[in-house]
Amino acid sequence: MARAELPTFAGKQKLLHGKDQTPEGQVAVGDDLFEAGQLYDALEFYAQAKSQDGIIRVREQAVTEADPLLLKLVLRKLEGDAGTDEWRALGNNALEAGKKLCAEEAFRMAGDWQTVARLRGEVAAEEREAAGEEDEEEDEEESSESED
Repeated sequence: MARAELPTFAGKQKLLHGKDQTPEGQVAVGDDLFEAGQLYDALEFYAQAKSQDGIIRVREQAVTEADPLLLKLVLRKLEGDAGTDEWRALGNNALEAGKKLCAEEAFRMAGDWQTVARLRGEVAAEEREAAGEEDEEEDEEESSESED
């Protein structure tokens, strides 16, 4: 299936739950979705087909792309847990990508409370700074309006 031929939402539902669907066909659709970057949908097809290889592939990609929600969904499908090292790897990838909230969640799952506290402080400081910049912009707008 070429990327242009990816199924619509309704098409995915038919392919997932249709009577004539085979695990091999579902894995093939999962592979196409995976290659197209539709990891959540790929996970559903792999899980429906009971493809451990496919699910593990999505698991690895969740860590690489720093997606804690996707990793949690994968773990639910596998009925397993991630180790501290896996969560830390996801957290470090999130930090490299500038995804501080994802990093915070990953380090929380790893039980690294010191890093969680540091990240919360950084995020709060960034929010205060952004709010201060907004206040300055509003003040500038108000002063320029009063000059008119």
